Amino acid sequence: MNAQIFLIAPTKGEIIDIARLVGKALASENIAALLLPRAQHNFEYYQRLAEAILPITKAHNCALLLEDEPALAKKIGADGVH
Repeated sequence: MNAQIFLIAPTKGEIIDIARLVGKALASENIAALLLPRAQHNFEYYQRLAEAILPITKAHNCALLLEDEPALAKKIGADGVH
């Protein structure tokens, strides 16, 4: 089995900026999974962030893992929960 890369998304910044940074990272390497930390974000912000990141991870065949939000992961179609 080959080693695979697991990334943790940044937690600070505007949604568009985080999404852009994640897109660049996923385009530059073969990343197996991305953890999207909840950090100090309220639920509404975290949901909008996850919904913005999900299509980017899907486009790069990368699993999206949410932090402590199984219902949200199921609702938006994320790949798992940490």
